[in-house]
Amino acid sequence: MLKRLLLRPPVLLGAVRSISARKLGVPGAQSLVGAVARLPCLQCGLQTALSLSRSADMSDVLAERSDCSKTRLPLACSKECAETLEKTKPEVLALYDSMVEDVDYSATPEASQLFTQVLQSSRRESSDWGGDHHLTSWTDYLKLYKPDERWLEDAKALRLLSSAYSYVLTLSRFLPELMLAEKAKFELHVVGARAEAMMPRYLWDELSFFHPGQQFAIKLVGDHVPVMSARKKTSTTRENENEFVELQLINGLYHKIETRKLGTPDAFVLYNPGIGHPHLRESWEPTIQAVLASCKPVLITSFSLEDQQRDIVALQDLVTKSPIFNRHELRFRCRAKQNSFRSLKYQVDPANVGTPIQTNNRVMVVQLAPITGDNSSTS
Repeated sequence: MLKRLLLRPPVLLGAVRSISARKLGVPGAQSLVGAVARLPCLQCGLQTALSLSRSADMSDVLAERSDCSKTRLPLACSKECAETLEKTKPEVLALYDSMVEDVDYSATPEASQLFTQVLQSSRRESSDWGGDHHLTSWTDYLKLYKPDERWLEDAKALRLLSSAYSYVLTLSRFLPELMLAEKAKFELHVVGARAEAMMPRYLWDELSFFHPGQQFAIKLVGDHVPVMSARKKTSTTRENENEFVELQLINGLYHKIETRKLGTPDAFVLYNPGIGHPHLRESWEPTIQAVLASCKPVLITSFSLEDQQRDIVALQDLVTKSPIFNRHELRFRCRAKQNSFRSLKYQVDPANVGTPIQTNNRVMVVQLAPITGDNSSTS
């Protein structure tokens, strides 16, 4: 291994050295560097057979790449492409740099302090929240905790905060578009749940802060939902558990689970489902058909504008072509738009390396309804 490194050109040796010495010691950095190294060249699109081979040694994959950007990521296939990238796509390189910065920041004492000292319920009061007040940004949300000014000015802290709270704050923000009528207990089905099924319980409790007195029954359903045995409640867990937010994890494909086990929700939520993605569209169709057939509001988020546009096409095609939706149309209770409470962290999109994506970047609320003369939608 050492001999192979010594025989490599200086620019490649520099890339390997900088990555191994500075980045790979940070938790999560190794997977990021590995993912980036296997991407098509950000400049010319070249992707070698070696980079596509999952059995290839990472040092060999890195040997084919040239590093660039402030954080020296292996984004280019050659020194020439790296130099061109630096000149022509600095804004894209900056997004990739932010991914490395976020990995580094997550391992710092400041990141720990953000959650253990700043984001504490004791630092905010429910009286600070008025029914006519609407948060418009992550900075607004952080201000509820009365933090020192340095936290409000720290972009990395805001990105970390947003990645943790994006799912629940997105739901909270668009809850009015999902509620057709006031109910003592509002039942939601989160379909195709993945990361949101792994979230700590206390994150979901944010719903009670923004919607005091409202009860929620939330079922997280999907084949990636962990199978967990019911925990026996103790006096301590009963005391600490929020009685207004009830969570249930159900493993399985939504359209294959017995109706009596699922029940009938008041609304649905699909976080970044990719229902229009070429590799996922067909497998999503039976579930989406079941969801739309309920004629309940559906909140759908997407990773990007392209992702959302594909989802809209898939939904409209299904409604148009399916005989069970005869004389029905897709209505938008909330128009398709960028989500103020998207995660501010960027992620690699292997299908489009020039445009990194964000969790819950885009949002819309749709509902199947009988065709009438009124085709108006809300925003």
